[in-house]
Amino acid sequence: MEMLEPEVVPQKRADLGAESHRLLGAERTVVRYAQWSLLAGLVPFSILDIAAVTGVQVKMLHDLSGQYGVSFQKERIKVLVGSLVGGVATTSLAAGVVGSAVRAIPVVGSFLGVVTQPAIAYATTVALGRVFISHFEAGGTLLDFDPIEMRSFYRTELEKAEQDAKTASATVAAA
Repeated sequence: MEMLEPEVVPQKRADLGAESHRLLGAERTVVRYAQWSLLAGLVPFSILDIAAVTGVQVKMLHDLSGQYGVSFQKERIKVLVGSLVGGVATTSLAAGVVGSAVRAIPVVGSFLGVVTQPAIAYATTVALGRVFISHFEAGGTLLDFDPIEMRSFYRTELEKAEQDAKTASATVAAA
C-alpha cells in the first residue's frame, strides 16, 4: 500500500469539504425554492400561479448561479429554461395549465387545483434545480448550457420529483 505524503491528504480533504459544502448548500437552496414554488402553486388565480412559480424558479437559478460563481443573465435563463422544459415536461406543464384553468370551475375546480398545482410546481422546481446543480458542478456556465443535451436528465429528475411529491401528498392526505 502506497502512503501519501502527510501534506497532500489534508489538502484533498479540504477540497472535498469545500465541494461537499457547496453542493449541500445548493441542494438546500433547491429545497427552499421548491417549497416556495409549492406555496406559489396555491395562488388562487388562474395563470397567476404559473407566473409566480416561474418567478420563484428564476430566483432559485439566480441564487444557484451565485453559489457557483456563474454570471447570471435573467433573459438567458428564461430562454434556456424554456428550451429545456419545452418538449420534456409537456404532460406536467399541460397538467399545470389545465390545473390553472380547472380552478375556474366553482367548488370542484378549487379543490382539484389545490391538490395538483402545488405538487407540479414543486416537482418542476426540484428537477430544474437539480439539472443546473449538475451542470454547475461539472464546471458549466450559462453560456455553455445545452438544454437539448440536458433534457433526458431533466425528464429523469422530474419523474423522481413527481413521485416524491405524490408520496408526500399521500402522506399528508393520510394524516
